[in-house]
Amino acid sequence: MCHRILQVVFIIVLVVTTDANLTASATTDFPALSSSAKCAAPGTAREALQNSAAVFIGKINELSESDDVITLKFNVERYWKGNKSKTQTVIVNTGPRYSPSLTVGERYIVYAYQDSNGQLTFGRCSRTKLAEYADDDIRALGEGKKP
Repeated sequence: MCHRILQVVFIIVLVVTTDANLTASATTDFPALSSSAKCAAPGTAREALQNSAAVFIGKINELSESDDVITLKFNVERYWKGNKSKTQTVIVNTGPRYSPSLTVGERYIVYAYQDSNGQLTFGRCSRTKLAEYADDDIRALGEGKKP
């Protein structure tokens, strides 16, 4: 009887431990954009490309904030998907759970989707990050095109 109770306790501990480990491995932080919130991993660069309306590398040349919206104007260096323009405007909705650290003059790889108004945007669970941390993405996506 005692041996049977130990087996049941062991199985319960194993299930709880396994479940906690799965939960921990299924979420990630994105420190490049300074979000305290957690997201499901955004998938590979190729999957993110497929699920985005626009993917490009660009330098922020203008940043303005109004209420809970940041408007970014990028000079596009290379693109993989979306508009072939040399400039791109992207809006970012912010709030208590997401306030990205974005800097004028910095280069980013942007994975944007279209919101309900047709504007390009990205959120806290996007693969968008500083270009200096995007070597793996660039390798996976290929050379890209010049606008």
